[in-house]
Amino acid sequence: MMGTCYAMAETVFAISQTKLDREGEHFIAVDREALQERAEIISPQPGQPTTTLVSNGTPLSGISVSVHDADGQVLPEGRVGELYVASDFLFSGYYKLPDLTAERLRGGIYRTSDRGVLVDGEVYVLGRLDDLLILNGRNFHAAEIESLVGVVDGVKPGRNAAFAVFKVDSGSNELIVACEREDPAKDDAIRANVRKIIFDALGLHPSDVHLVPPGWISKTSSGKLSRHVNAEKYALEIGGRT
Repeated sequence: MMGTCYAMAETVFAISQTKLDREGEHFIAVDREALQERAEIISPQPGQPTTTLVSNGTPLSGISVSVHDADGQVLPEGRVGELYVASDFLFSGYYKLPDLTAERLRGGIYRTSDRGVLVDGEVYVLGRLDDLLILNGRNFHAAEIESLVGVVDGVKPGRNAAFAVFKVDSGSNELIVACEREDPAKDDAIRANVRKIIFDALGLHPSDVHLVPPGWISKTSSGKLSRHVNAEKYALEIGGRT
């Protein structure tokens, strides 16, 4: 049996966890349009597009988790916002980073910068606020797009990055996907398949599928994608090409 948890160093480790004796899957299917356009969790109607969310279980004893809007107001269950965490074993601040500590830790409550929702008392983590892409008036998480692209034949698994670039001619953010591939001879097929899988799953049209050689995608020392760095590299390459 597999369990999941929501954890971070700021609380030593786990914040919430699925119960080990729980039977069945820890997933819920939700209406995709309501989630993307209204940041709201509702049950899907038959035939409507859905998104599957993975539960991170209920908060552990001694920990409280709440969801807040951009103004810091508490949101009810089923509404998506920023996750706030409080506990007796919460950290006291970031070492020698007073400004960051003051921004994120207020009155013993930690503002996680994680985007999530509570449903039936369970925590669902959707992604980082920093990685939220607002495209065509809808909300998408970069990791959601990257997981789709990662299974496309010819794309190196775990070596693609999704980010938004503001285009002056359209006056809006547009989706860019940078992908590492081994064989440039397959570029046309890879681009077509990347566009298809994103559109079929999310109804999005990438402005550009930027195919790059192995080693191009930048990651942090811990193996996480540096999306802003990849966006800057993309801007330099495109700028240098024009």
